[in-house]
This record gives sequence, structure tokens and C-alpha cells, in this order.
Amino acid sequence: MFQTEPLRQGVRELVAFCRQQKWEVWIYTTSYRSSFHIRKMLWVYGLHPDGIINQTHHTKHVRVRSTKHPPTFGIDVLIDDSRGVELEGQRFNFSVIQIDPQDMDWVAIIQIRLTRSISAT
Repeated sequence: MFQTEPLRQGVRELVAFCRQQKWEVWIYTTSYRSSFHIRKMLWVYGLHPDGIINQTHHTKHVRVRSTKHPPTFGIDVLIDDSRGVELEGQRFNFSVIQIDPQDMDWVAIIQIRLTRSISAT
């Protein structure tokens, strides 16, 4: 049986905002679930990412020792809740917007930071 996971509140709103800006939306996860499985889970919520990087794809293509490495895949900005990933961004020179999972205003904060970050490139 196919099971889904609950989405973080605000994800649909953030994806809609990104789509309005004509930005691509990718999912970058350390999960070993297949891209097909992840797409199917997101499809249930009406979300259709432009691409998915799972741990298998990451391991096959990334040549630096980093949990995630968006530049390998042409991703300009990574949104992540891990402080460690933010530190890796500083170490390997890629843009990370680190969110606090407890922050109730995270969507508005990300929208502002994304707009600044993308317009600066």
C-alpha cells in the first residue's frame, strides 16, 4: 500500500510563490526512496517538482564530501532546516537558506530571502 507523509505547513504556498516567479522547484533529499516514489507522494498534494535529487543520485554525481551539493545539479539556492547543511554551503560556496522548523513565519521569511538571493545573482 502506498503511504504519504504529511507536508510541512506552508509548503504549497511556497511552491506556488516560486512558480509565480517562474522559478524551478526541485526536491533535494537524503532519502533513498526512489524519485518515482517521491514524485508520487508529492503528486497526492498537487505538487509537481521540476526535478528530484535523492541520496542515490547525490552519491552517484557529487564529487565533494557534502551532505548536499546543489551546484552539481545547477540549483541556485537550497532551502534546508539543517544547520549542518548551512555550514556546508559556507564551506563549499553555495547558497543555503536555513529555516528553523519551529518558526511559524518560515514561508514569509523564505519568500523574502529567496527574492533577495535570486535578484542578487
